[in-house]
Amino acid sequence: MLASDPEILGALEEEAKGRQGARTDLGHGGNNSTKSRDKAADAFGTNPRYVSDAKKVRAKKPELADRVISGELTLPEAKKKVEAAEIAEALSRIPEDDREPLAGLVGAAVTSHTERLEMANRLAKMRQEDRTRVKVLAKGSEYEQRLAGTIAADRPAPLTLDVDVMVGVVARMEAARSRLRAIEGAGQWVRWLDDSITEIRRMLQHAS
Repeated sequence: MLASDPEILGALEEEAKGRQGARTDLGHGGNNSTKSRDKAADAFGTNPRYVSDAKKVRAKKPELADRVISGELTLPEAKKKVEAAEIAEALSRIPEDDREPLAGLVGAAVTSHTERLEMANRLAKMRQEDRTRVKVLAKGSEYEQRLAGTIAADRPAPLTLDVDVMVGVVARMEAARSRLRAIEGAGQWVRWLDDSITEIRRMLQHAS
């Protein structure tokens, strides 16, 4: 049960700090928080990560900790609210005109909360011209959206196919389109080829 863990966690941590000060065989203080967290976990019959989450909720949003204690929220629900508030605060520092598409970019990132928060903070600190570039890419093709995400996450650009191979593919598609157009005019397959060729050419422009 988590029922009284804000008080118990604080007491256990203070107790662990006191023991650390009285002993020299426990190493440096950097391990103190981990040791007290593990002791708290043993007391609750739960795991250390659960205790860490409880402490984070208590520190960031005490009112949510109260709702967890009362049974109104579960700890995972409270943690999600804390994380959402952290990202919202970072995004609030982005100019309003840029905020919506960049918030969508951060929200769509398939990664951890820590990395999404870093992405939001990085976007907030970007020069305006760089942030505008990311915003434009985020509204573009699938490849452009991936590129926007990698820029925001400060990672290498997504891999592209070999340019010479893609040029050859486009040439074959154009030949097929010409033959199809002679047979069926502007039918659905011709339109599909038109769209595909346009998209590949756009990718080639980014690769060049």
